[in-house]
Amino acid sequence: MNAVIAMCTFCEVHGPRVIFTTQTYRIYDKDDKESKKLKFYGPREILEEADKRRLTGVGGERKECDGCESLGNVKYLSNEHDSRTSFVSARQPLTQDIANLLAHACIRSLSCELHLGKNGVCYFGDEVRGHVLSHAFTLKDAQARGIRRSCSFIVFMKDKQFLLNMCPFFVDNLRQVIKELQDFAEKKYNADEKENPQRAARLSSANREPHGNRETARGMPRGLPQITDEKHIFVRIHMWLVWILSAGARHFVESSATLDSPLSGFLIRYQDFTENPEFSEISKKKFVTTVLREISQQMSREHFRQLLFACLTGIQIVVRGPDSQALEILYALSSLVPKSCRRIQMGADEYKNINECNFLGEKDFLFEIFITFFSNQRNLSILAIIVPFGNPFLSNFYSHNRCILYIIIIIDAEILERYLGISSAILN
Repeated sequence: MNAVIAMCTFCEVHGPRVIFTTQTYRIYDKDDKESKKLKFYGPREILEEADKRRLTGVGGERKECDGCESLGNVKYLSNEHDSRTSFVSARQPLTQDIANLLAHACIRSLSCELHLGKNGVCYFGDEVRGHVLSHAFTLKDAQARGIRRSCSFIVFMKDKQFLLNMCPFFVDNLRQVIKELQDFAEKKYNADEKENPQRAARLSSANREPHGNRETARGMPRGLPQITDEKHIFVRIHMWLVWILSAGARHFVESSATLDSPLSGFLIRYQDFTENPEFSEISKKKFVTTVLREISQQMSREHFRQLLFACLTGIQIVVRGPDSQALEILYALSSLVPKSCRRIQMGADEYKNINECNFLGEKDFLFEIFITFFSNQRNLSILAIIVPFGNPFLSNFYSHNRCILYIIIIIDAEILERYLGISSAILN
């Protein structure tokens, strides 16, 4: 997954600063999969560039204090040898261009953007500076201004659609990380208050030095290990963020057709798209809106909205039925997404994974696969079957659904009646 997760803090002396980043590096060459295990699954040029910047001092001219200093030159590395992936955490990203973009996003996250609601989540960005999901929060700090330190986690990507699709996943997991940090900080704050109440200490200090420096009266800003009283707090954060990036890459697939080489970082590549000749013939006879209107007339408004949502968010669409009608439906639904995101397979004799195609036309084997999938994946919700075309009994499937993994369009309902008894037995 081409994403960077960074932790930012507002230093009372130096302003918004990035103090921790975690980034994914992966070998994309298929020939390397048979190689032995490596210490780092990424381009060596990146490590050499990072070492050169550290030795020459490029990008490190700004002054820092304990409040915005974190790891120094220390880096944490975790490897997934099966997927040939490395996760690197450091004070700053290993490439200078990403470091500059994160510094800009950090300033916007803590100083410019308005986080609405209690969860403190907002999105901002553009095609030039990248797209950012920001989750702001505060940590209790007895020596901070207002007795709270402003912080945020930012998720940086170049793919806006992929970032917004993964927003619930990122928010839910980052919220757990934030809760852990706040619990550590709360425990340390309570201990400090029992030992030395800060209100009385600040009033006494202000009376002694009415014209003195505020930072001198409060003390210099403290680092995250001192605020949380956890010596290895950055190791914990590294493990949390590595899990988020690893789990996200396993369950949410970013089309490899839209990604360039690892050295180009986060740039989207728009490849030439070859139009299906059969789709070209359909486009001469019918408009996309006409086919979509025909589909909407065969289902309820709620089901049609779910179908459109699935197309736009990357959920696999499986169409079964006569070739002529299946082609029309695939043509209309695939037209809703960008050309570089269309992976269409017609007349498949076996099920194709979503990595291979997100629009699939298949034959009568559908329900055997549906039953096997449901019985083997107990931790996932069942498949949702939409467009019953005159089969109201399909409403039973929705009462058992918590999330939609695939949406299947049934044109010829006879095959459904053959397996209805088996499917109902599983659901009950």
